[in-house]
This record gives sequence, C-alpha cells and structure tokens, in this order.
Amino acid sequence: MLMPNQKGAALPRLYVVKFLMRVLVQAALVVLLIEAIFMTEKLNDVLRSALAQNASFKTIFALLFLRSPEVFGLAIPLALLVAVYRVTLRFREDRELLILSGMGIGSYKFLWLAAGIGLAAQILSLVISGIVSPAAVFGQRQLLFDAHYMALRGGISAGQFYGFGQYTVFAGPNTKSDARRLFLHRAVGDEEQVVIAKQASLEGPRDDGTMTLHLQDFASTWFASVASFAEAEAAASEHCPKCSGITSFEPVSSTRVGNLTQELEVNELFAFDPRGSHPSERTFLDLVGLGSAAVRPDPNDAYELGRRMGRSLLCLLAPLIAGIAIVFTNRTTQVAALPVACALLMCVDLFFGVLVQQTADFGPLAGILSPIIASIALLAVGAKWLSFAQNALVKPGLSRA
Repeated sequence: MLMPNQKGAALPRLYVVKFLMRVLVQAALVVLLIEAIFMTEKLNDVLRSALAQNASFKTIFALLFLRSPEVFGLAIPLALLVAVYRVTLRFREDRELLILSGMGIGSYKFLWLAAGIGLAAQILSLVISGIVSPAAVFGQRQLLFDAHYMALRGGISAGQFYGFGQYTVFAGPNTKSDARRLFLHRAVGDEEQVVIAKQASLEGPRDDGTMTLHLQDFASTWFASVASFAEAEAAASEHCPKCSGITSFEPVSSTRVGNLTQELEVNELFAFDPRGSHPSERTFLDLVGLGSAAVRPDPNDAYELGRRMGRSLLCLLAPLIAGIAIVFTNRTTQVAALPVACALLMCVDLFFGVLVQQTADFGPLAGILSPIIASIALLAVGAKWLSFAQNALVKPGLSRA
C-alpha cells in the first residue's frame, strides 16, 4: 500500500471518464429531485401571487420556472455530495479503488479528482447565483407587474377586488361603450376615500408614463379611518361603558360630480422599481459596484455577496465530506453515513452564514474572504486526514463480517 506522500501513477483516463459520467448523471437526478420538492412547496405561494394579479396560466408557469434557480445554491453541493458518495462507494465495494491502489495510485490522486469536480460545481454555482438567479428574481417581479398592468388596462375579471398600491379597485362588467362601473378605495393618513362611478375608462399609458382616467357620474366620499374609528369607540367606552357599540361611522365629507377627467402617472397606482432595487436582484458586479444596475449601495450587499460565495464554496467541501463519510461507512454505519454527511454540510452552511453576518459590516471584501479562509482551513484539515485514512477509503467495508 502506498504511503500518503507517494505520488504513484496517474489515474487511468477510462476510469476518470466513467467516474465523472456517473457522478454527473446521479448529481443531475438528485438536483431534479430537490427541485421537484422545492417547487411543490412553493406552488401555493406562486399561485397566490399570480391569482392576486389575475395572471394567466402562461404567467403562472413562467413564475414557477423563474422560481427554480432559488434552490440551486444548496441543491448543487448536496447533489454533488450524494453523487460522489454513491459512485465512490460503489467503486470501493467493487474493489476498483483497491485495484487502482495496487497499481501504485496514491490517495492524493482521488483528492485532486474530487477537487476538480468541486471546482467545476463551484463555478456553476457562482454563475447561477451571480447571474441567473438575479435575472430570475427580476423576471418574477416584471411578470407580476405586467399582470398588474393588464388588470389596470381592463383585463380584470368583473366582481373581484384588485390592489394597486394604496388603491383597492372593484370593477363591474364592460358596457357597450367599453366603459365599466368602478368602486375605488384609498387610504390616506387617518382618512379613507371611497369613489363610486357609474362609468369609468382608462386611456394610456403614454410614452411619458401618464394615463387619463375618465369618470362619469361619480361620487367621492371621505371617511375617518377604521383605526381612528376604533380608537374613538374605545375612548367612548372607557368614559361611558353603556355607550359601547353605539358610535356611528359617518362620512367626513361627500362630493358628487357629473364628469371628471384626471391625468395619472403609472407610479401613482403601482411603482416598478429599477432592476437591482433589492440585493437579490443584483449580479456579482452590481454587488461590488461595477455593474450596470442604476441603484444606490445597500448595507446588505456585503452579506448577500458573502452568502453567495459561501454557498459556492460548499461545492468544494462536498466531495471531501463524501470521502470522509465513505471512510466511516461499514456494515454498521451504512444507513447513517450519508444522512450525517448531508447534515454536516448543512452545519457548514450555517457556520458560513453566521461568519458572513459577523464580518459583512467591515465591507464586501471581508464578507467574501471570511468564508474563503474558513473553507481553505477545512479543506486542508480534511484532505490531510483523508490522505492518512486511505486504507479505509479503498478497502471494501460492506461485505466484511
């Protein structure tokens, strides 16, 4: 048996290709499984958001598709851990690793192969978290805005309530003149406005972002807010217990007008902030201040940057943890080895999250370097220990008594 410091021969190319193909196939299957579980869990949230805007089925499927990158940050390292563990364990139990060891191939060759797989997975994770996922988050918001806009332009169903910022709108069915009855509610400070119009129509928006609202035979009524009304009733009840429940909710003012034409801006009804208004929509370049997103710096940028880097570094640690789990896999521990390895990976992710949170206040560079330094230390300790445990790594352990 080779000592850990002996180089030995190179890994056969056929072995490397077979190993990589099996790892790739199994990792892809595990990612699909995790993705299916995640999408099942998020289906209700997507349906609730889409139906609130009267979105079409096409929009719902698009929203589901755009939610899928959210889970890749953890799905990729977990899938890689499971795939490397299962494939390597199968090779060990088939005595392929034992044969390679007898050919003079030291354990460091396996470590380099695992490091290469982890590095490729880390690059993929960085691309998804740094480019694909921010674009998907922005795409979700854009789809919901478009559905909201279609509802504003007349695509809403009759007999339903719709929210546009501080406005709540209830529209009746279209009439022959392509106008519709309208009920509009708006809360302003301590007062609430209710507008009822027999006919309402909307023109625009134009290139300058404005639109024209036409109201015919409408009445505008202002009321004290429900909160103010409740406070007044509570105060009356305190001074006069017998007066509880008799406070009237009367309008403050009422105005009836025949016709009204008002110019509105789209932002008055619902605003659409530019891309990158939230750290989750920013690419890596945006987070470090080199991107094209026209947004102001956010205090959470350093934390978001560090978390993405920490999640990608899990891909480097996953093959190493899989190798450690294989060393401890025998007939007694074969049921618990893989779940414990996955739990260990999750613990490392939590550790990186706490580490980034504590160091992000010092800037983006500190947020990035803290998980990198921690992962280098873990890789060095784990690789050194695994090189000395190569006998347990290559010898079959499930068929022995």
